[in-house]
Amino acid sequence: GLAIKSVTEPIVTATPLGEMIFTVLASMAAQERRTISERTWGGRKQKAKDGGYACGGVPFGYDADGEGGLVVNEAEAAAVRRMFALRHDGATLQKIADALNADRIATKRGNRWRPGGVAHVLDNPVYSGAVEYLFRGFGTEEHVLRAGAHAAIVDKTSQI
Repeated sequence: GLAIKSVTEPIVTATPLGEMIFTVLASMAAQERRTISERTWGGRKQKAKDGGYACGGVPFGYDADGEGGLVVNEAEAAAVRRMFALRHDGATLQKIADALNADRIATKRGNRWRPGGVAHVLDNPVYSGAVEYLFRGFGTEEHVLRAGAHAAIVDKTSQI
């Protein structure tokens, strides 16, 4: 027994006809929401396939260029290069995080570095100029790994 009355449409769900109309309108709204989601993900997939930065936060070492791409943030890029060099020299993830924190180099969000954040930087192909995404949804899964449209901060041989 709950009846819904719309203030913008003359639909009264207390009657069978009103309930049917409400169900049809709700189904149409759900379909439109799904269509918008599919188009959004389709655009992101295409941007990734074209080497662009498709979604997610801007990685440490880069800034958004205002046109959907990435540009190197030189101050942060120096810290990225330092992370790779320290790791190459055998430093642990914790030692790298400690070194950055000792020099008051904050993460993109202004936090202290932790080993997991350092590992994310060292494992991320974006720093060697590539883009990588795993798109899952709508019954499909697609992995995109290719050269990016942005400048590399380290060369591929630096990546662990």
